[in-house]
Amino acid sequence: MSPLRILMCSYDRRGLGRTARTLDIASALTGQLPQCSILVLSNLSIIGRFRSPQHVDFIRLPGIGPALASQPADVERTLRVRRAIAEGTVESFRPDLVVIERDPAHLPEEMRHVLSFAREKLPRTRIVWALPDVVGEPRAVSPEWSREGVFDTLDRLCDEVWVYGVRAVFDQAREYRFPKAIADKVRYTGYLRAPVVPPHRIPSDLLRAHPDRPLVLVTAGGGASGYPLISNYLDFLEHVNGAASFQSVVITGPMMPSRAHAQFSERARRLPHVILHRFSRHVLQYQRHAQLTISRGGYNTLCADLTYRKPSILVPDAAPPHEHLLRARVFDRLRWCGVVRPGELSPVSLGECVTAALSGRSEIPRPDMAARVSLDGHLTIGERVRELIPARRPAHRPPSPSKEIHQRTGTH
Repeated sequence: MSPLRILMCSYDRRGLGRTARTLDIASALTGQLPQCSILVLSNLSIIGRFRSPQHVDFIRLPGIGPALASQPADVERTLRVRRAIAEGTVESFRPDLVVIERDPAHLPEEMRHVLSFAREKLPRTRIVWALPDVVGEPRAVSPEWSREGVFDTLDRLCDEVWVYGVRAVFDQAREYRFPKAIADKVRYTGYLRAPVVPPHRIPSDLLRAHPDRPLVLVTAGGGASGYPLISNYLDFLEHVNGAASFQSVVITGPMMPSRAHAQFSERARRLPHVILHRFSRHVLQYQRHAQLTISRGGYNTLCADLTYRKPSILVPDAAPPHEHLLRARVFDRLRWCGVVRPGELSPVSLGECVTAALSGRSEIPRPDMAARVSLDGHLTIGERVRELIPARRPAHRPPSPSKEIHQRTGTH
């Protein structure tokens, strides 16, 4: 039998969440599906810093950063290169399944061309668009998707729409007013359980620090928009002047501007009991051992909070498309977390939340309130793949020498 070939297209805009999630899903699929080969297309510049799962390879596409985005001619040239690479990959890799992980409304024409090409060249290939539990505020998302032709793309070119969430938590088809033809394609997978981290796996810098002190993990995700969170947290620690009874691990994110990261590094060096990283492969180990996590409300971080049942404080910003803000509202309503809302963030407000949460005097809910929510997303995704591609074709065999000669010469 020929191997099952899956092409996963992951495009991050300002962070790294989609690519990290794609690699995690790819790792789970290769464990569930024998003879599975996965190729990841990603525009993330640091994808090489992630551990690549077995039987998973990647091709990096050129990105479109802020500097390039201000030059329309350069953007158009880059898009042509990306399209050529993507279409060439489809034609040569010949996937049985294509999974798209990107914001559907960002440069929608780019993906429309690639998917149309895949439909034409490989009509038996199945195409899935994958979405996190929430995308943004419904009053903004639905009109934008209509205007940008997203609904048309999902209708004509996709076999299924996977939502990495739970319908009872947030019903995307209803909230975003999906047309019936698209709503019928939606499959809610459940949230994605974070990888298991054994209790004895402790990062070496924590072992050298103060194991008797409670640990607060502060992570800004990719870091491009993480300056307010990190700055206010360090302001709070500077205000208490070393009197905090806990230790902190602060991860600024690889997309944090270099000047800002250098500034935070210098401030952290002057503070006791603070470990600061720009990027760490051990973030799940820190999260596993933390007594409290503080984040902007990214999907992957909150899945780990649910997995490890960690109390958390979300500090979302108000920037479009409002994904983090909406997720914070949803989780807050279900009492899965605490929230510092946009406009309320300050060293004092953040410090009060942290101190109260660690002292046990807090009103901040615990994620064990979400004990019954499904975290079986990886298993459901594996089931969907088997359902979409139930029969494997025989492995290709080269023609016999006599047949090959006949094909070349046109003789019979």
